Amino acid sequence: MEEDNVTASVTLLVLAEDLDPDVVTKSLLQFPDQSWRRGEPQPIRATVASARAADWGGWKKFIPADFESRSVEEQLEFWASSLRDRSSEIAVLRSLGHELFLDCSISASFPFLIEMSDSLQLQLGALHLNVDFHIFANP
Repeated sequence: MEEDNVTASVTLLVLAEDLDPDVVTKSLLQFPDQSWRRGEPQPIRATVASARAADWGGWKKFIPADFESRSVEEQLEFWASSLRDRSSEIAVLRSLGHELFLDCSISASFPFLIEMSDSLQLQLGALHLNVDFHIFANP
């Protein structure tokens, strides 16, 4: 989302100590933009390189380009809709110790409102998805 100095992006993130990216890909029927296993160098989206080995495995899927300019709620609704038919597979991943997050990264130069409808909250709760908000102030 880009609107009057507000930018937002909601990323699907799966973490687990013994994560196998292929298992997550098959379970969610989506290919990751980034993935790594425990002990491998962790990819970083920013330009800073890191040689540090990951303490856990990870699987990331960024919001599609045509949703990047939409509101946080619309991006969350996209993920709820695209994962709705994968609830059984998500439950299996969770039973294997995987944690699934919708990681919301937001930066703004002024106060703003994030609105989540009750139906969206119910959809995300039914999928057992954690929602994290990382809010940064623009200078």
